[in-house]
Amino acid sequence: MIACTRCGEQNADGARFCSNCANPLGATQPSSEVRKTVTVMFMDAVGSTGLGERTDPESLRRVMTRYFGEIRTIVERHGGTVEKYIGERAGPRSGGAGSPRTGRGQCEASGGDR
Repeated sequence: MIACTRCGEQNADGARFCSNCANPLGATQPSSEVRKTVTVMFMDAVGSTGLGERTDPESLRRVMTRYFGEIRTIVERHGGTVEKYIGERAGPRSGGAGSPRTGRGQCEASGGDR
């Protein structure tokens, strides 16, 4: 008897498919799950609220655009990516598929460039 890996049904020897759920028997199913280590770092521009209160909107936009550009350059230099910006906060992510360094190492290296 061959047990189905999906439903547990006992099937006759030589059966190619489960008699209960039609799952192929005897063939190993490739796993679609992959475990990835990802590190997330949050950065906040200190004093940005006060800066916003004292600065006109166009000037503040230029300053923050430059800030975001610098953050992105530093994070990418160390193999990370910036997932999103929320207000003046940056949310870089490091690690995952194709990453040459560990996420923690990337974030630590990026943080040293500030």
